[in-house]
Amino acid sequence: MENLAAIISALGTIIAAWFAYNQYTKNKITDLKVERYKAQTEREMAMRIDQSGHIYGEIADLRGQTQADRVYIIQPHPLGNESLVSIYFEVKEKGVEAMKPHIQQLPLADIPKFYSLLTKN
Repeated sequence: MENLAAIISALGTIIAAWFAYNQYTKNKITDLKVERYKAQTEREMAMRIDQSGHIYGEIADLRGQTQADRVYIIQPHPLGNESLVSIYFEVKEKGVEAMKPHIQQLPLADIPKFYSLLTKN
């Protein structure tokens, strides 16, 4: 009987060690996945910032070339089920009121003629 208790105790120790090892391995894999996700998110954010800078530069150049008071990009959203229109990028001359607060989240039903022009162009 004493041998049986010793065997059961040894098996329990081995099983506990096996579970601990598996949990440690899973934790390390999870940590690695989190680190990869953070790195990917940081790369995507840097790319967005870079692309936004280019877009702002282009519409600022366009504003200068056309001598306009403001230039903005209107875009329907959400994609695939367009029901609203909003402004994300806007460049304006100093002292000129921004259009973004007036157009942001504007329902397309309120501007049917303009929406028709957007779909054609």
